[in-house]
Amino acid sequence: MSGMICCEFMKIRRNKVLMVGLIAVLISAGYSAFQMYLGNHSGDTMNFDLLNYVMVFNNTTLVFPAMLTLFGGHLINLEYEADTLKSLLTVPVSMRKILTIKLLVTGFFAVVFGMASFVLAILLGCLLLHFDITGEQVLLSLRQICGMAFWNYIAVSPIIIVSSRRQGYYMFGTGISFLLGLISLFIGKSALTNIFPITAGYRLVHYAAAYEASSPLVSIAVYGVIVLFLILYVFHLPEHIFLCKNPPYFSNMPMSR
Repeated sequence: MSGMICCEFMKIRRNKVLMVGLIAVLISAGYSAFQMYLGNHSGDTMNFDLLNYVMVFNNTTLVFPAMLTLFGGHLINLEYEADTLKSLLTVPVSMRKILTIKLLVTGFFAVVFGMASFVLAILLGCLLLHFDITGEQVLLSLRQICGMAFWNYIAVSPIIIVSSRRQGYYMFGTGISFLLGLISLFIGKSALTNIFPITAGYRLVHYAAAYEASSPLVSIAVYGVIVLFLILYVFHLPEHIFLCKNPPYFSNMPMSR
């Protein structure tokens, strides 16, 4: 499995999808800085805590759900665009293993994108907005930005694997994830915040928009159900890939074991 993971990293290095993800993170950071700039000129009190709040909010509602679905779906779709199934046929390779690796790699890069967003938040706060930043604020920002990147990945991972059942359909899944992010804008600080998968992580990272009257066990239960769905879904996939015009994973063709 380690060899296949290394191959995935090599594919990503040669692909533009990583750059797309980083650009999305940069856009979110730029939009957050613009909001802080407007607030400063309107006479509001601006500080790093507010910048961190805005960064997490923009990442969660506008960027991470759609971007991570695009990233993960593209990794799966590459096997069909590059016609590498012919090579995988001769191994043979378990479809369960392939999707597991794709999801693990996507989760790793979700944290990488979170780290990139965190670094941008620190740079914006220090160099552009000239905030006084304490070590406690840095640790809280790291926890919230990277934490929400990971929980957003868990939230959209079912969309990644389901929307990748056919070649190119991951773009449809990306649209669904973006819509879910927009819906989270209207949930607000309510009891639904800790149930809705996109925002359920707020309580776990101690984000200010979380519904504090609810137990963090509610959010844990939400993500537990999602992980259970992933396990069951991947477990019931065909054991091996067979070469055909429409591979079994993308069709309802009868399988021969």
